[in-house]
Amino acid sequence: MTWNKKLGRAVSTTRARLGWSKYRLAGEIGTGITHLTRIEAGEVSINVETMIALSRALEIEIKIDATGTLTIKSR
Repeated sequence: MTWNKKLGRAVSTTRARLGWSKYRLAGEIGTGITHLTRIEAGEVSINVETMIALSRALEIEIKIDATGTLTIKSR
């Protein structure tokens, strides 16, 4: 599984666990609903600013090491 897919799955799962709509999360991170849908589907790479916004909004820790391994943890 690519890290885009892994991140997308974590975002979607965490958003659902919080009971948030895609519209709410998109507003929280300052992006459009279409872009968020593509993030959750693992179809796009995101910039650092969006990754930080997701981490803060969803209260998750996102780490990517030097080998490209992605780790996501709830805070």
